[in-house]
Amino acid sequence: MAAAGATGKVGPNLEESLAPDDNTAGIEEMILHPNSEVVEGYSSNVMPQTSAHTLSGEEVSALAEFLVANSTAKP
Repeated sequence: MAAAGATGKVGPNLEESLAPDDNTAGIEEMILHPNSEVVEGYSSNVMPQTSAHTLSGEEVSALAEFLVANSTAKP
């Protein structure tokens, strides 16, 4: 994700894989339960499974809002 200065190649390009029908609440769910929706071509368990325990609710919301603001997803 260019806005984050990311250059990783482990997961999908979030600028392309987050769709206009993805919203902040849905993205929060994806962060907390990353295997609930896996982008085609990627395997499950690639994303950390501990975000629900390591991130506060405020951090999850801020991350989701950042992703919406920097992708084709909508609030």
